[in-house]
Amino acid sequence: MRWSPYAGGGIGARYDGAQPWRAVAILVVGVNAPKWKHAAPFVEAGLGGGFRIGAGLRRVEKAPR
Repeated sequence: MRWSPYAGGGIGARYDGAQPWRAVAILVVGVNAPKWKHAAPFVEAGLGGGFRIGAGLRRVEKAPR
């Protein structure tokens, strides 16, 4: 696996106590980096009632032969 971008979206609900529930559109974009040992690093950013950025490792299983 090489660099692989991805995107996603949806609709959510937000409640912060000061206002009633409200709908928010959610958008996420990210990229998976090449496999590193038994994990694949990723970085992503998202919008949906605020901004977020994340990074981490996903476990990668060996492909069956």
